[in-house]
Amino acid sequence: MPQTMKRILEGRETDSLAAVRACRLMGLWEVVVDDKIRENTEPIKLVNKVLYIGTKSAVWAQELNYLKIEFIKKFNEHAKREVIVDIHFRIMN
Repeated sequence: MPQTMKRILEGRETDSLAAVRACRLMGLWEVVVDDKIRENTEPIKLVNKVLYIGTKSAVWAQELNYLKIEFIKKFNEHAKREVIVDIHFRIMN
C-alpha cells in the first residue's frame, strides 16, 4: 500500500509541475504580442506543444492566424527552446 500511495503522489507532483511550467510559458504570450493584441486575446491552455489563445472575435482569430508562424518563432525564442509548435485561436465566450 505505501508504494501505491508513493506512485500516486509522485504522479501528482509531476502533473503539478507540468501545470506550473505551462502557466509560466503561457505568460510569455504577454511578452510576444503588442498591446492591441494583448487587449483582445487571452492564453487559455498549453497542451502537447499547442498553445490555445482566446480571441474577442472571429475577425481577431482569423487575422492572428495569419501571424501564427511569427508568434511561434518569437515565443520559442523567448523560451530559449521549442515549447510550442502550433497555436490555435478560438473565440472567447
